[in-house]
Amino acid sequence: MWSPPPSGLLDDLSALAQFGHDATTIMYRRTTGDYPARLQLRAMQHGHRLHLTEDAIDTVLDKAVEDTKPLFAMLRMTVDDIRIGPPPGGRPLASPEQSRV
Repeated sequence: MWSPPPSGLLDDLSALAQFGHDATTIMYRRTTGDYPARLQLRAMQHGHRLHLTEDAIDTVLDKAVEDTKPLFAMLRMTVDDIRIGPPPGGRPLASPEQSRV
């Protein structure tokens, strides 16, 4: 797990690595309706240091997803196949047969 150095100051490479980790978290871990809040939090955490606005971070995330689509297509997968968390609208309820398993 990443943690800041004892001085509390990040070098540029560490700041970019942390931004990349946080961006991945936004893209692949989701709970219903929290994307805007996560995006705003990342803008507060990284925006000033990396000179990125909320809109710029959103654009980076959109571009990252678009750039990875050919790779996922080659693997016969979608981004949704690797996301962690419930799909939008919540998980479907288990049938009584599935509950007994």
